[in-house]
Parts: sequence; C-alpha cells; structure tokens
Amino acid sequence: MPDIPRENPKNNLGNSWANQRPGDRSANLRRAIECYEAALRVRTKRDYPREWAMTQNNLGNAWANLPTGDRDANLRRAIECYEAALRVRTKRDYPQEHAQTTANLRSAREAVDRLDEGGGSSDDFFERLCETLQPARSAWRRRKLMKRKRMTFRASGARLPGSNQTSKRKGAAPLLNHHR
Repeated sequence: MPDIPRENPKNNLGNSWANQRPGDRSANLRRAIECYEAALRVRTKRDYPREWAMTQNNLGNAWANLPTGDRDANLRRAIECYEAALRVRTKRDYPQEHAQTTANLRSAREAVDRLDEGGGSSDDFFERLCETLQPARSAWRRRKLMKRKRMTFRASGARLPGSNQTSKRKGAAPLLNHHR
C-alpha cells in the first residue's frame, strides 16, 4: 500500500468548496467535483477502500446538489457515485456509512423519478433529502438524550435498573434492595 496520508488534501479541499456559502454555488460545486475526482486518483479503491467510498459519496453529493447543467445527467452521475460507494460501504462492514449513502441514493433516484414525471425542482429534492435523513437525526438525538439520562442517574449514586452497579461517586448512598 502506498505511504500517503489517509486524509487527502484534495478531498478536504473538495469539502471546503462544496460547503462554501458565499459566491457562485455552481462554480463552487464544480471546483469541489474537480477536487473529489483528483482525490480519487490518489485514494484508490484497492489501497484505501473506506476513504475511496467516502470520496465517492462526497462526489455524489456534489453532483446531486449542482444547480446548473442537465439536472437529469447530474443526478445520474450522483447515482453512479453512490452505487460505487455502496460496493465498499456495506451494511455489515460500515452500517452508519451504508445508511447515509443509501439515503443519498434513494433521494437521487426519487429526484430522477420526479424529473421523468415532469416535476421536481431542487427545492423538492432538498425537502425529500431532509425527510429521508430525519429518522437518523431523531435516532441520534434519542441516543444522546438516553446517554445524558444514564450519566445523571449514575451521578446520583442510584443503582441502574437491572444492574448491580452503583455510582463510584464518593458519598453516594447505595439503594437498599429488599425483596420479599
């Protein structure tokens, strides 16, 4: 395997261009696409499969969000990138990345379907993308809330339900466990 950094500057530069707020959105995404394509020449699937798949996903996002040119062709390029990424980002090996790329792929396919039906602006695409990602966002928030609750519960010195562990905090009185 070549001795190159796992963090590829071209991929990072592509992310910077893709997320650039001021300026010409289309020109920024074109620059991001150039950077991602350059990164893929260094981050090969054989040598760096996980990073290659991440760059493919990023490239797909850039194509899907490109507001100019042939919308259908842009979306089809995005779909090709997402499908390529999913060859590495399998559900078994990378479940979170697999879910993310699958959601991106689904949104791009739905946008193509809407275009084929004669509708579907980029606003519709972003709305559907947000709807697709909402369950993952909600699950993340629930996990974060449960973690906070567990930490608060442990800090109180109480026993966790179904557990024999108590807090390690000094002065925490253990709960009495009387069973009759």
